[in-house]
Amino acid sequence: MTKNHFRLAHLSDLHFSEMGLDIQQFFSKRWIGNLNYLLRRKKDFDHEILESIPSLLKEQGVQLVLLSGDLSCTSSKAEFSKASAFIEKLKSAGLEVVILPGNHDHYTKKAYREKLFYEFFPSKYGTQKWNLKEHGVALKHLADKWWLVLLDTTLATPLLCSHGRFSESIERHLKEALSELPEGSQVVLANHFPITCKKLRPALQGRKALFDILKAYPQIRFYLHGHNHNHTILDMREEGLPVTVDSGSATLKNAGSFTLMECGENACSFQPFVWNMKTRDWTPAPKKTSFTWV
Repeated sequence: MTKNHFRLAHLSDLHFSEMGLDIQQFFSKRWIGNLNYLLRRKKDFDHEILESIPSLLKEQGVQLVLLSGDLSCTSSKAEFSKASAFIEKLKSAGLEVVILPGNHDHYTKKAYREKLFYEFFPSKYGTQKWNLKEHGVALKHLADKWWLVLLDTTLATPLLCSHGRFSESIERHLKEALSELPEGSQVVLANHFPITCKKLRPALQGRKALFDILKAYPQIRFYLHGHNHNHTILDMREEGLPVTVDSGSATLKNAGSFTLMECGENACSFQPFVWNMKTRDWTPAPKKTSFTWV
């Protein structure tokens, strides 16, 4: 283990659910989320899959766990409490955890307005001035030259929408935060939303401005995200963009996945882990993807 080496586990889209019976849900978007849970998510997701993850990550030498959003289904206190219980298990295993929200974590206008997510989860990591709740940007020092930069680009959306927005204020804060990093820093940028389009409809509004930043700051080596529930690694360096990695959903019973990321001075590797329904355990995928640079 060198001073510029780290091992990070990237999990996303856990979607803890708690069916609400409160009549007030029919005056918000929450009833759509609960209906979706009854018709689809209840059969698609299995949270028992998570039981062995704390010990597995500890065995793999992981130091930090990144949860890139959608811890909940409808941003209710009961769902956030379930997510908190899982996070406590990770911490009890000696793992440090950093968390950013997804669209389901600011699902209703009330939860978004009151920033309910941040009543349960930190918005600041380390001593830096930046925090997700106020600035939409937070920083976490990983190792020597490596930094993790977190974004909160979520917002409360209309009934059938689930996009985020890279706003002008987040753009300004991100540029300033990046400019404050020490010379020679290498950056892992994490956001819930992908920068690529899915079915011709972008999940992130304002992504052109984010593209401009990614191209202007080549020290941003990797862009980690969730949202699509589909493990994907895209090498976009020929387009002047970083390698983008979607960890998939860690609680999908038929396609559960997460990623173990290991980085050193000038190289990083990504080892996907997938849930095996037959053996009821997590197994490393056959292919491990590595990237190097000068």
